[in-house]
Amino acid sequence: MFGREDIKSLAEPKGRKVGVGGNLSSDPHIFVSAMATYVGLDPQRDIEWIVGPAKPAELFAQGKVDPFQAFPPEAQDLRARKVGHVILDSSKDRPWSQYYCCMLAVNAAYAEKNPAATKRVIRAIIKSADRGQARVESMSQWPARILVLALMAGPAHAHDAPRDERLPVMGPAPDFTLTSQDGTRVSLSDFRGKVVAVAFMYTYCTSVCPMLTANMAQVRDELGSDFGSKIDFVSITLDPERDTPEVLKEYAEAFRADPKGWSFLTGDPSPVREVALKYGVFGRKTAEGDIDHTTVVSLIDPSGMLRVQYLGVRFDLEEFRDDLLSLLDESK
Repeated sequence: MFGREDIKSLAEPKGRKVGVGGNLSSDPHIFVSAMATYVGLDPQRDIEWIVGPAKPAELFAQGKVDPFQAFPPEAQDLRARKVGHVILDSSKDRPWSQYYCCMLAVNAAYAEKNPAATKRVIRAIIKSADRGQARVESMSQWPARILVLALMAGPAHAHDAPRDERLPVMGPAPDFTLTSQDGTRVSLSDFRGKVVAVAFMYTYCTSVCPMLTANMAQVRDELGSDFGSKIDFVSITLDPERDTPEVLKEYAEAFRADPKGWSFLTGDPSPVREVALKYGVFGRKTAEGDIDHTTVVSLIDPSGMLRVQYLGVRFDLEEFRDDLLSLLDESK
């Protein structure tokens, strides 16, 4: 994050104009929103987002925005001109140095026509990143690594870690207390001692949500007796006004979701929205009543630590299952 000299911390953009490239669904907007949420800001109410044809660095130099997310060589060029300063360096400052940093985009038409080639390229990039990181760690013990590799409009993998390699630790998973499909109060702490996958959806969704829930149901079936006894799923609605416990119960039954292993949660809109933001999920209601939202699935280990997050719904289900079992193996 790069800003004016009078902005000393990440919390100070409150009430200011923040420039992002692309649009309000772009990677910089998502990342800066996550940063703002972490320090207690509401990205939708506390920040005035500025999106324009000009690049954020140009808007900053013209005095039209305050802070913005800078990418090389933007920050270096501005500092050379003695304009502004670095507010936060995501390569060094925690917790962002422990978080995912990059997204890989692929042309959807190419991916559909060449799935095997696309997968080979993804795996090559992941493996080269892992090898490079291993070399860095051996020299300096620097803990950062790639946690998530997302593909926009194409197949996605979270990572390619082998089963005998420990998944990285991102930090304590944000707690919550909400209401289940059976009307009982459920907290994240209730799952201590189990591996938990936390996802966000809403029952009136006709696109990614049923696909995500179906994928999770497939993995549930593959986990056998471990599911419910050692591994639990939690699906939190992004539409609590309509998704009452009764509605969620009907939705859960459609996917044969046993409440002993799979909780569908709702609650008052404010705490639900707060929980979603803490997990990096951003939603916005459309005029038609739908909810445009990011899709994130978070894996939490038995001690309550957030270990890895998957973006999108097209991640590799075999890797997802293996990661769940890997976290289970760690606790033995």
